[in-house]
Amino acid sequence: MKTIIITEKIGDVLWYIPKTLLDLEPNSPDALFRRLKEIGADSFLKNRIDVDSSTTNDMKLHHNVTGKRFNLIKYGRSKQFGSTNFFGEDGKHDVYIKVFTCTSLLLKLKHLFIPSKARREFFLSFKISERGIPAVFSIAVGEKRCFGVLKRSYFIVKKIDNVLNLKEFFYDTELNPLEKHAVLKEFGRTAGLCHRKGILQTDFALNNFLVQRLGNNRFRIYLIDYERTKMCGHVTGKRELWILAKLNRIGSDFSTCDKLRFLRAYLNVVNEGGKRLNSMPEASKLIRDIERETVKILRAGVQEMWTGCIKQHRKFKLYRSGTYGGYYLKGYDADFLISLLDNEENKAYVDEINFNSSSPTISSCIIDNRGGDQCLNYMVYRVKGGTPDFIDVYWQNSNALLKGKIEVLEPLGLFLKVINPDEKNGTDKVALQGVEGFIITSHRHSVMDIKHFFNNLNSTEERKTFFFRLALFICRIHNFGTFVSEICLCDIVVGQNEHNNRYYFLFMHTYNFLLNTSADHKIRWMDIARIVDYFGNEIDVNEADFFRGMYSRYEKWYF
Repeated sequence: MKTIIITEKIGDVLWYIPKTLLDLEPNSPDALFRRLKEIGADSFLKNRIDVDSSTTNDMKLHHNVTGKRFNLIKYGRSKQFGSTNFFGEDGKHDVYIKVFTCTSLLLKLKHLFIPSKARREFFLSFKISERGIPAVFSIAVGEKRCFGVLKRSYFIVKKIDNVLNLKEFFYDTELNPLEKHAVLKEFGRTAGLCHRKGILQTDFALNNFLVQRLGNNRFRIYLIDYERTKMCGHVTGKRELWILAKLNRIGSDFSTCDKLRFLRAYLNVVNEGGKRLNSMPEASKLIRDIERETVKILRAGVQEMWTGCIKQHRKFKLYRSGTYGGYYLKGYDADFLISLLDNEENKAYVDEINFNSSSPTISSCIIDNRGGDQCLNYMVYRVKGGTPDFIDVYWQNSNALLKGKIEVLEPLGLFLKVINPDEKNGTDKVALQGVEGFIITSHRHSVMDIKHFFNNLNSTEERKTFFFRLALFICRIHNFGTFVSEICLCDIVVGQNEHNNRYYFLFMHTYNFLLNTSADHKIRWMDIARIVDYFGNEIDVNEADFFRGMYSRYEKWYF
């Protein structure tokens, strides 16, 4: 049944309202728009959404956009998202509001001929519902124009009670296996139904779906965020594989069995029950195809991040002040990070790695900051003369591998400090001219060297599982490059998950890595030989052969 839309002009904003809302809840729209009329449609979000011209930093912006009437959840230069509520005769109503601001002349000219982003999402939500896909209920959309030129658009949807997005749901520590399996099957069924009905969500990710508990181990999945959604014919072939690969970027947090549960439900709907994924060869081929496509997507992201993390963009900021300069992750205070460099309190030095004369010396220490509230791993190196590329490579490798879903210590900041050649040390002048570099990363507790962890495994089955997972981890690293030297102590460590006692591998020293997505077979197998040599007499011949066999198996998937 097609939804009938009515329009109403309130001030200088034209609102589109579904007639269904007037039929089901006749008092609610009146209450919402009565409020808009009382305070003015534009001032409904004024000083809570708009960026003031006098705003000079994020702190002022955050102060401006938060208020009692509007709870800001996300904000950016051209899009803001938050929640609010209003009271009608039938009670309190919670709503989400997404606001799009036209920030460039090109966008303003573009929307003279095509609908605004908010209006496009509004009408897409009804088309999706009409095709049998659970979607959030759209209350209204508004467009503010000046002489026909779009300035701002508002998209208002009803808040659904007792829901989480799938990313939050799956990472819930109290989630039991039966619930996880049931949600994976329902998610596969909903995704398959979307593609069979011609609904293409190009940003296919867990956080773009909501899950609602219905009781008796039953769940409902809602499709949300229609900015990157398109209506087309039946989604098949390469496009379908690409979409599933984007979802597969979740990495190693989901097992092969979890992926099979999703795929069985997905294919059963896509093929209208005519084709089931019961054949292991068929399942293996489909998973391999998805994995290969996933790696292609990740490689493109890794290459982009490798160069982008040394430029000012939406994730990183440049810092220049006095003798310090560098980059830092948005959301952190650069001055606070720099204050850690001169703070000698609570430092615990871990190790020092000496390279040859042409390479720097790296000494690392752990700073237990704010009385243990925040723990950072603080990496330091010094180099004589010139401008070092080493620390830039460390920063670029860490960010790139993190983008590739490889477990590394999250880099928070990179700073260079110029050493003054006239600086006095006692009575003598320092005869050095160059820089001192600092890398600040997040720290993880309870990590140990892979050899030490392996020696604590008791059963043969546990040791085989260890080499199985290590082979997969090394193969995932090789998707993006190879090691540049012998495997050193703590290059790869094992971390323990606090909640479910599972362990994971962590790549610590990313400076011992060469980003090269086209590394040949010979170089990759040199790395495998290095790892076997690193374990030495701790493993027997059978375990070494098993490790090589597992790596060879996964190598065929990706290369």
